[in-house]
Amino acid sequence: MPQISEPVIAAPLALAERLDDAGFWMEVQRITQAVLDGEVPSGSRSYEVTAGARRFPTCVAQIPSAAAPIAVVVVVETDGAALPDGQELRRRFGLTEREAEVALLLAERRSNAEIARELAVTRSTVSRHTEKIFRKLGISSRRDVRGVLARAPGGGGEAADAP
Repeated sequence: MPQISEPVIAAPLALAERLDDAGFWMEVQRITQAVLDGEVPSGSRSYEVTAGARRFPTCVAQIPSAAAPIAVVVVVETDGAALPDGQELRRRFGLTEREAEVALLLAERRSNAEIARELAVTRSTVSRHTEKIFRKLGISSRRDVRGVLARAPGGGGEAADAP
């Protein structure tokens, strides 16, 4: 039977000490916001957890502590609203074919790096597409993409007025 080392024993104690620490929760909130924005916080790792057909963006980050670093796992559950297809997005919002592809990946909470890998383009290309998508959708945050797309005809929500 493997022996438990002191750092493993110290981590739960450090966590218990930090639960009442407002700075700890601010850091957890910062990490969560970064994941929601599709970013990977510095010193963290981004993953995607799959359960059936559902995908959950996940981030594992370390928060420094006097006793021992604390690993925090942030899993983001997106709403289950259906999204229209790329053709509908092109028609409804005037997106190009590539912008529609990027918009759908943004709606899945993918990071620029993940989108760049999937579409075999650079991160700066994804950033340019994202800026154009924001203008065409009338939004200023990655978090708003899914809601706007889901309300478009062919999506799972109510029809939106034309932008």
